[in-house]
Amino acid sequence: MYYRLGAEWALAEPNPPAREHGLEIRRELRLGDGALNGRPIAIGDAVAIDLTLSARTRIRYVALEVPLPAGLEAVQRDLGKGQAAARLSGSRGWWTSYEELRRDRVVVFADDLPPGTHRHTIFLRATSRGDFSLPPAHAEAMYMPEVWGRSEGARVTVR
Repeated sequence: MYYRLGAEWALAEPNPPAREHGLEIRRELRLGDGALNGRPIAIGDAVAIDLTLSARTRIRYVALEVPLPAGLEAVQRDLGKGQAAARLSGSRGWWTSYEELRRDRVVVFADDLPPGTHRHTIFLRATSRGDFSLPPAHAEAMYMPEVWGRSEGARVTVR
């Protein structure tokens, strides 16, 4: 048998400030006509999350976790109606090794992240009306947990 005893903690703030400990991450939501800037999203709209990840030194095995708000879901660009999201500009970062699309988040992996600024786009579709929390994105070196970064949190409105 295997038993695990663990403790996890969460910040008391719903939207903690961005932090940088070796990795800096910025995230911006946009529609086809430009940045969201607090505007509501219509149901069915294609939405892009532009990620910018910066590192000062080469870091091996980085995991970038991007939580999704409840009113948006990740879209496979090359399947069925996901091709409509392809009308939005943006692309998969050359530095990514693998991207996992999950129900509540997208996880991007980089086996070898060179120093510099790197960009990656995640495509979403608005599916449910409401005012939703957009938790901060979190990047971490998988085998060096002291190297990490967090973006700011935000709110998203789908009408």
